[in-house]
Amino acid sequence: MVHSRVSINIDSWKKVSKANKDQIFKEIHHDYAVEDNIKKPLLKKLGKMHRDWRNRLRSGF
Repeated sequence: MVHSRVSINIDSWKKVSKANKDQIFKEIHHDYAVEDNIKKPLLKKLGKMHRDWRNRLRSGF
């Protein structure tokens, strides 16, 4: 299994309104002041959830 570096680029989400993007960004980066050892796994999990959701949309599942 190949692991790739997970990056969350909220600006690339096309079907999410600007207001929702701003809210998501605020919650991730401002509201939650967590240490890096907690934040990195959380962001990876969010990235995986987004990819899984996107893949389900594309596959028609």
